[in-house]
Amino acid sequence: MFDNTNPYTLKEIDDGEKKIYIAVFKNGNGDTVETDIDQKVAVALFRTFVRKERNLRRYDERHIEYIDITENEIQERHSSEEESIEETICQKEEKENIYKAIDKLSKVQRRRLILYYFECYTLDEIASIEGCSARAIKYSIDCAKKNLKKFLK
Repeated sequence: MFDNTNPYTLKEIDDGEKKIYIAVFKNGNGDTVETDIDQKVAVALFRTFVRKERNLRRYDERHIEYIDITENEIQERHSSEEESIEETICQKEEKENIYKAIDKLSKVQRRRLILYYFECYTLDEIASIEGCSARAIKYSIDCAKKNLKKFLK
C-alpha cells in the first residue's frame, strides 16, 4: 500500500463484520512488530506517506534540471550579484511578520490555512478530516487570507 519511503507496511484483514488494519514495522532492536490500528490512523499514515512521496518526487523534479546545466550557465550564476545584507534582513523581517500574522488567526483558520498551503492537502481532504464541506473550508481559507492582509498592513 505504501511506497519504499515509509517504514511501515499496512495489512488489511476483512473478517466479515469489519475490516481490521495492522501496521507492521521494525522496532529499535530490529524485531518485526505488528499492531492493530484504527482506520483513521491507517488513512492518516497513508496520506502522510503519499504526501512525502509526492514531495520527494517534486524535489527530484526541481533538481533534475540542474544536471542539464552547461558550464557557461554555471559561470553566469556564480558571476551574478549576491543578495545584499539589507535584502536578506528585509526578507527575514517579512517572514517573521507573516508568521506573527498567522499566529493571530483563529485556531480553525490557522489549521486550515496550514493544511492547505503548507501541508498540500486539497480542500476535499481537509473537509473529510474536519467533517464539513469543501465550500466551508474554501470560505474559511479565504477569510484567513483577508485577515492576513489586514494584519500585514
